[in-house]
Amino acid sequence: MGHAGTAYSYARGIPVFFALSANIDNVNKLITGATSSTIAAADLTSYSVNTTYVTSVALANSTAPYGVAAYAILNDLLPIYGSTNPVYNLPDGTRPGWVHFPYYSDIGVTMTNVTNGNNISGFVGKSQICGTNGQVPSTYTYIQFTDPTWTLDQKAILLDNTNSAANGLDSYISGMISGGTWNSWVQGKCYFSP
Repeated sequence: MGHAGTAYSYARGIPVFFALSANIDNVNKLITGATSSTIAAADLTSYSVNTTYVTSVALANSTAPYGVAAYAILNDLLPIYGSTNPVYNLPDGTRPGWVHFPYYSDIGVTMTNVTNGNNISGFVGKSQICGTNGQVPSTYTYIQFTDPTWTLDQKAILLDNTNSAANGLDSYISGMISGGTWNSWVQGKCYFSP
């Protein structure tokens, strides 16, 4: 680290599909076929959104990395129809009526629109619903997608190695990564280690 212009991974973000537990109290009510809060598969064709309970889904737009991840996941979960019916293709093609549109500007706004009741469910990063010590509070029902196909490689880059504050932050992260304390810190925030 410490070389301007060299990107390095500091964490892997975990996309989650979530709802308030008061509204949806079981993972199978979010995704049919889900038996736990983790889906570790790259192929999601054996699962589907449970539209009996999931009546509206909040998504960030395509300028947000978790929005892009949500589109990929939902496209894998959505039924594909024959030529007489539309093929759902988020974000730019047709979409089911239960996907909120317009898409939200980022995952913070997405989260707010689920917690305030505007949408029953949504896609955010697990870090958004993370409590203390890497645990998600019981106020949320969620499914995390942990296969590398779905996780986001989050990177840092030192843009100016003549700036003492930037160098200090870069050295801090570098030291924690090389010293091993970074892994526990990152996991405590509901990320995977790089």
